Amino acid sequence: MPRILYEPRPFEIVQRETYLVMLFEYQHLNREVFFADKHPPLVNGRRFLGDSIARWDGQTLVIDTTGMKDTTLLDGAGLPHSKSLHVIERYQLLPSGAGLEAQISIEDPATFTQSWQTRLRFRRVKAQFAEDVCTDQHPEWFSKLKQTEQ
Repeated sequence: MPRILYEPRPFEIVQRETYLVMLFEYQHLNREVFFADKHPPLVNGRRFLGDSIARWDGQTLVIDTTGMKDTTLLDGAGLPHSKSLHVIERYQLLPSGAGLEAQISIEDPATFTQSWQTRLRFRRVKAQFAEDVCTDQHPEWFSKLKQTEQ
């Protein structure tokens, strides 16, 4: 987080009473976000997408994420972070209803001298997720496998 939001592929948010799930076409990743007042203890260790809790602030969905592995990157350019990373996302529907705006706050005192923010806008699209299968991206793997079977 938040690098997955920069991927130029669709994602979907599905909300239930006690949680929401962000479904990403990219690598078919699923992000679970629970409606809670505080982060639970890290029982299974740090996660790539972190531990996320949410709340509604009026019409704004606020997602608070901690507990991320420090082996991930913040963006495609390779911006690193530490285990101290704290990300707060604030999602609002655009006035036209044709999309979503996210204001993302990044705080990581072990990596950055001060917190900083960025904004992203997402268009609402009707799209079916494409398959994202490694053999499609690396056909040479499949051909090598067939050769070893012969």
